[in-house]
Amino acid sequence: MRSPSLSGILVSIAFAACASAQSNISSTDKFCWSENAGFINWRDANGGMGGVLVMKESGLLQGFAWCENTGYINMGSGAGSSMNSMGNDFGVNLNLETGALSGFAWSENAGWVNFTGGSTATPPNSARLDFAARRFRGYAWSENLGWINLDDANVFVALSCSADLNNDGFVEDADFVIFASAYNILDCLDPSMPSGCPADLNGDAIVEDADFVIFVEAYNMLVCP
Repeated sequence: MRSPSLSGILVSIAFAACASAQSNISSTDKFCWSENAGFINWRDANGGMGGVLVMKESGLLQGFAWCENTGYINMGSGAGSSMNSMGNDFGVNLNLETGALSGFAWSENAGWVNFTGGSTATPPNSARLDFAARRFRGYAWSENLGWINLDDANVFVALSCSADLNNDGFVEDADFVIFASAYNILDCLDPSMPSGCPADLNGDAIVEDADFVIFVEAYNMLVCP
């Protein structure tokens, strides 16, 4: 794989292209650890609007993680299948049956991050999404960042609770009000959509019946896991 041919494109332009929905990474469990570069924040790029979004319908990741020592790490655009066959077609893919992650993220300062790289660890521990625990596990590999640990028991990256729309750790009436207000605006790109697209819970940039089902199932849990 070669490097992107337009590697100097401003990150702010890329943010605009992938900011159709708020990051669905947890507001508290949002860090992983790189042995050579330190903590990597998966949620807070561009105030959360450019953070990583796990698109659970399409099996793609999009958006940016942030590392103080290396800058932004681009997980992909979320548009179409990421075949990772050339520099302008890259991204991290999610197997919707097994949770396995594959493909490449790109850092302007550190190069490629291989999400299949954990298969070569000792013992093998491939990067994956643990659906039951709503968190990532395993390792990714970068020639410059070294091992990226998603498997720590205390410092890890988790998905947010789908119904906790005000990110206070509880599911309550205030979350229902936010969802109901946003649900009536069907197009996530509508400029009147409050705070990005809080009702687009499956990350497909459209507010639809599937999002309502996701919200109701999570709302009945009352406390986020």
